[in-house]
Amino acid sequence: MVVRIICCLCTLMHFSYQMGAPGVHYYGGVYFNKYLPCWLSYPETTDYSSIMAIGADGLFTIFLVVMQRRFVGWLFHPVGYVLPGSWIMNLVWSVFLHLQS
Repeated sequence: MVVRIICCLCTLMHFSYQMGAPGVHYYGGVYFNKYLPCWLSYPETTDYSSIMAIGADGLFTIFLVVMQRRFVGWLFHPVGYVLPGSWIMNLVWSVFLHLQS
């Protein structure tokens, strides 16, 4: 399993350097040059419904962790709940297929 993880990370790094990592141009200048001045000049109010939703998701993830640790045959993994909503799942989903075997 360790060899598979190392191979997957090396492959991901190789293709990121060869073809360019997707979305890298968003990490730097766009947020600091375009959005940050707007956020500082016109602050928004606190969105309490979003905070409650994030808290409920965190509690559910903790529940999944506790159930997985307590019951050996528990099928639902916390990572399986957290990652599918992320854009990275579109790129590296095959890693999780290899880890199951």
